[in-house]
Amino acid sequence: MGEVALIVASAGLKLGAAKMEKDRYEMQAQEARENANLSRLSAKGQAADRERQRRMQISSIRADAASRGISASPGGTIGSLIRRENTFAKIDSNRIMLMGESKARQYGLSAKASKQAGKGALISGVSSAFGQGAEYKMAKDSGKQNKA
Repeated sequence: MGEVALIVASAGLKLGAAKMEKDRYEMQAQEARENANLSRLSAKGQAADRERQRRMQISSIRADAASRGISASPGGTIGSLIRRENTFAKIDSNRIMLMGESKARQYGLSAKASKQAGKGALISGVSSAFGQGAEYKMAKDSGKQNKA
């Protein structure tokens, strides 16, 4: 193989490696996007579980009060327990959703960073391949000047 063929082959390999690196970063970005979606879904599921728990707790409070012959009026002690359980459940649900969105945001930022890193890897590989060609040309031109 001649010098030019080796330079071309080397440049081709560098471009191929850069493309593979970009693809690897793109896969990382896709994984991060999927994790973001899973975080949101998980948070929604946990919030729904907390809502079911709230309903069961209120039902239990009302059943207990009814079994004792106590009225579950809004102004009484039982009403106060129900309002307190509603307040705590709402706070818990909001925290769960906030944590899920926070994780999703972190994964989203990771996806963007991976995508940018992939672009950088491709640009680096292309510039390296062109740089190698330029170095070869400069060395070749320098050799012609020394002979003259």
